[in-house]
Amino acid sequence: MTARHLFSRFRAILGAALVFTFLFATPLASRHHVVFAQESQEVFDTMTATRTERILRSFGDVTFEEVDANIYRINLDGTKIILKKNDKTLLLYCSWRGKQVSFSRINEWNKTKRFAKAYIDNDGDPVLESDYELTGGVTEQNVKEWMKTYVLFLKQFKTYIDA
Repeated sequence: MTARHLFSRFRAILGAALVFTFLFATPLASRHHVVFAQESQEVFDTMTATRTERILRSFGDVTFEEVDANIYRINLDGTKIILKKNDKTLLLYCSWRGKQVSFSRINEWNKTKRFAKAYIDNDGDPVLESDYELTGGVTEQNVKEWMKTYVLFLKQFKTYIDA
């Protein structure tokens, strides 16, 4: 057999292997570029009052009031949460006035948790807050998921500092 003949057989075997891989090892959806319909959502990078209030109203278990153009006071089962809007960021903030928690306990929380940071404020009160960056664009669903995550951590933190 000549080198040319061997090379030709090699190409045929390689081609068959590629076809086999494509047909049997690649998921069907990726072969046919199947795209499942999803609810289309607007991508935005600034938070308007209308959008903020629509998102807050979507949570049936909260009440809220606008304190000023960039601050909302949220009530979740008696827990007061502050939502601040600054240009391209959002901040959720909650403090427990008069609650004594050690710095080491706060540090332990921060070492083991992500997405919400705890600290002791200037009055000695424990605080839990979370920032959300809008730069580059987000959807309302992204913001809602961030808020849900914060509430989950808020409940865990409340239990943690009460222990």
